[in-house]
Amino acid sequence: MNTINKRKDRIMVDLETLGKRAGCAILSIGAVAFSSETNTTGETFYCVVNASSCSLYGLHSDIETIVWWNEQSDDARQVIRHANDYKTSVSIKYALKQFNEYVSKFDNPEIWGNGSDFDNAILIAAMAACGIEPAWKFWNNRCFRTLKNMYPDIKIDRHGAHHNALDDAITQAQHALAILKQPGSVAGFKEAISTWKDATPDAGESNIEAMIQRINWLEKEVTKYASQEGAKA
Repeated sequence: MNTINKRKDRIMVDLETLGKRAGCAILSIGAVAFSSETNTTGETFYCVVNASSCSLYGLHSDIETIVWWNEQSDDARQVIRHANDYKTSVSIKYALKQFNEYVSKFDNPEIWGNGSDFDNAILIAAMAACGIEPAWKFWNNRCFRTLKNMYPDIKIDRHGAHHNALDDAITQAQHALAILKQPGSVAGFKEAISTWKDATPDAGESNIEAMIQRINWLEKEVTKYASQEGAKA
């Protein structure tokens, strides 16, 4: 089992597509595992999808998206060239099966996409068109865009090229990690409660008492952090 976080594995996914909604053709799939417990990224996945194979399964292309691609940089448009070449791409069904195999290496992972109605929804619709069952539970779908917009002041440097699915996935995972480690953030609060090891309840101690211990510990940590930052100012 390729587990980088024994509590909960997470995978950040990014797609390059020929549309903006579920049922559209996919050009490439990029993904990277990440762990907020260790603040690291793990194994990656990247695959370019043959554009013609998508139409065979009824996946559509939008004119406005094609026009948008024509306005992007030459580096970004490379995925279009690869998707139109059988030597540098694979069929959509094969790509989705390979992605499922990648996901299956992890322990009941969360699948994070950049938009609640984009990456995850498009992936699942494509799998349905190809008769493939997703390798993850639907309740483990997560929205990176929502998380990012909750903390607009947290920025990171970009990894790699814009509109390369793997580079975008890595950038998003690193951004998510920067948010999840923030003391006092909603995500950081949940993360601290879930991963803190020093408040394991003794025999006979209730779960509520254990949770109170953990919350008290977190409040002390946030106060200590604020004091340290104030001393630096």
